Amino acid sequence: MNANLYSLFERHFPDGAEQPFLAIPNGPVIHYDDLAAMSAQVAGALVAAGCRPGDRVAAQVDKHWHVVALYLGCLRAGLVYLPLNTGYQPREVAYFLRDAKPRIVVSRTRPPAVALEVRDALDGVLVEMGSAGAKVASVVQGLSDAYVHAGGQYEWDSAAPVAVARAAGLHTSRLDGAPLEYNRPDPKLPDLIVCRPELAEAVLKVTAGG
Repeated sequence: MNANLYSLFERHFPDGAEQPFLAIPNGPVIHYDDLAAMSAQVAGALVAAGCRPGDRVAAQVDKHWHVVALYLGCLRAGLVYLPLNTGYQPREVAYFLRDAKPRIVVSRTRPPAVALEVRDALDGVLVEMGSAGAKVASVVQGLSDAYVHAGGQYEWDSAAPVAVARAAGLHTSRLDGAPLEYNRPDPKLPDLIVCRPELAEAVLKVTAGG
């Protein structure tokens, strides 16, 4: 059987897709064709964002009928929907995200040993990519979750990408947790981390040795 779970659900939609699916008190009436259209848009957006079949999609959202479309959109794209209670605190959210196989972006030719250690500690997967700018951009865009570098760079390799990452609210630091500093007399920058803030503690536990 080649059908995914969404297609099995869709088989049970009524013949007239314009029939009501959900009537919201003092609100709109949602029809099956509305649900199908929105779930298709969600699936397309997730795939365009880099999600691949088998990936987990964590969502911490309030109750709304759009969440049904989100769930079905995940199913259409072959993704695993992971709902998170809106009452969860950041540390609780971080637990679930660490358990969702984070993507650690590394060099195509020479991933540093510390990145492999981070991958193993977080039960993540490595994503190979080119320049430092591309790696940081992938974290900013949500295509990957962490960039761990230990192979040596110059300041100009990462200065602009790191500025963008900071503006986006991401964690940026040296492997030991020290701030990234630029415009120094010695332009060499031996290592860096750019990651989602909720993963910073777990990443630094590996890279900073505790």
